[in-house]
Amino acid sequence: MKKLTFLLASLLMVTNLLYSQSPVFTKLLGENMNFTVDMVQTIDGNFIIAGNDQSQSNVFVTSVNNEGEILWSRYFNGEMLWYSRIAQKSDGNILIPMGNFNPVLVELNVLGDSVGSTTIPETKRSYFGSVVELQDSLVFVSEIIFNDDPFVPKVDSSYLVKISEKGNVIERYLFKLKTIMDILPSSGNRLFVLFHPAGSPNSYIAKYNFNGELLSTNSCSASNPYLNRLSGSNGSSYYALGYNMDKSDMTGALIKFDNDLQIEYCSGYSTGYFSSMANEFSSENLFVLGDDNGYGIINRINPSGGIVSVHQISDSLTGSTIISTDNYVYIAGINNYLTDPRACFIKINQDSIVSGLNSYGLPVCKVYPNPSTDFVFFELKLKYNAQIKYNNPFVEIYDIIGNLVNSLLLENGKAIWDARNINSGVYTYKINLIKFSEQGKIVIQN
Repeated sequence: MKKLTFLLASLLMVTNLLYSQSPVFTKLLGENMNFTVDMVQTIDGNFIIAGNDQSQSNVFVTSVNNEGEILWSRYFNGEMLWYSRIAQKSDGNILIPMGNFNPVLVELNVLGDSVGSTTIPETKRSYFGSVVELQDSLVFVSEIIFNDDPFVPKVDSSYLVKISEKGNVIERYLFKLKTIMDILPSSGNRLFVLFHPAGSPNSYIAKYNFNGELLSTNSCSASNPYLNRLSGSNGSSYYALGYNMDKSDMTGALIKFDNDLQIEYCSGYSTGYFSSMANEFSSENLFVLGDDNGYGIINRINPSGGIVSVHQISDSLTGSTIISTDNYVYIAGINNYLTDPRACFIKINQDSIVSGLNSYGLPVCKVYPNPSTDFVFFELKLKYNAQIKYNNPFVEIYDIIGNLVNSLLLENGKAIWDARNINSGVYTYKINLIKFSEQGKIVIQN
């Protein structure tokens, strides 16, 4: 009976270890696809990814299936802003905002064929940024206009542009000395506008009707976050994501608000900046995509804004967009951003995020041998050793009912557990660092 229990426990541990592996795959896109900006999932289940080439003078748009296979690709002269957002219309067509000296909104069908475009003649460098569709096929897009300074280009003003179903500009609503970062439809054929005033440390969320009339505005003035993306969840909750600047450290920021722009919470997080979010399929938690010291991460955040766990995707990824389905999470990002940037498409099993043994998905600490008959060695991985001031943390070891068996000091990132006189069984180890923690299982066979 004891042997059977031991075998079952060992099998469970191996199964959990398999689940903690991540991702399912990472696929690099074409050679001229370097900087991913945004991604949407289309009605047919495929994905449209858009971004810039290495020179930032050409925009790529590509369609991939859920296995990362490229179905088609198109290129356009121009550039997408890093905070631009693409959209799929109710008729299935895709809207791609871009620009340079004139803002251009390109419309493609699901096969990649161009079916129309909208542009506004300008005398200054300008772009279309975020785009959404409201009821009656009305399209709203942000227009960002820069100043004439070739050395210190700054946003001069923005417009909220209303466009008809046929692509004609109906009206432009001025946001003087403000940068519109994102727009998002809300209930009642209205929309939220996220903007950042020039010279202000804070971002603001405003609500407008389809006639461009301001209905309300709000902000999180306590922490002055710089927000760049809006996202909706279940039709009643909305979110704004971005970052806080704590001295020289960039940290994640998340605001939750309702349809009336009443803020439920405005939270800061230690795990880098936030770029995108999606709903966890099996719960009310959120998957929030971010970056922490160059490591792409997924934060699981509960409805109250607390972090449930932090899952590391890769140590060479900057993620731009995350999309969640019933079984998988899909990410569009940039691989090797600083050295050799290349747009990539990542697929991760949700179970590897939800059921992983440690909060970072990839082990922080090497534990070997496991199973063991005498000594167990703990070795903090060098990349964490170099980047985290861990101040000699402890490894705590617990038995199956939660009793503390031993506490070992990680001196210079290493520790040894003498388990020669320890009863056979499954034990749990825990390591707490400043920004994250890890726990796992050890099997002792004496």
